[in-house]
Amino acid sequence: MKNFKIYLAGGMGSLSWEAQTIWRELVEDMLNSKSDSFKFKLEIINPTSFYNFKAKRHDSELEIMKYDLRHVKSSDLIFVNYNDPKSIGTASELAVAYDRDIPIIGINIGEELHPWLVAVVDKMFNEVESAVKYIMDFYLR
Repeated sequence: MKNFKIYLAGGMGSLSWEAQTIWRELVEDMLNSKSDSFKFKLEIINPTSFYNFKAKRHDSELEIMKYDLRHVKSSDLIFVNYNDPKSIGTASELAVAYDRDIPIIGINIGEELHPWLVAVVDKMFNEVESAVKYIMDFYLR
């Protein structure tokens, strides 16, 4: 069975721990609960599980950038939450994914976004549940 890697992109640095993690955990839970019905073995990369602003485990921001972008480059799909539209890290991840033609599925709950952030997304939703259902129906089954 082939692996399918999903990277969970979204703001971190200027957000609370809860704002960084709650939506990511919801996505993971929803996808993992249905993983028996997928034609792929699912691998979900949640960056808050590795480098975060709660426990310092890194020597530099460059270390984090390289680590995250390597995961982006090897992903099959990017799920982005525009919870911090000014996040330079998220914008960088999306630019790399877009350049590599990796599908980007986004959620935006009322944030005003720069047109380039909108342009890179393959499909945009206004809630997590609809986006996850779309990913399951169009990419995993």
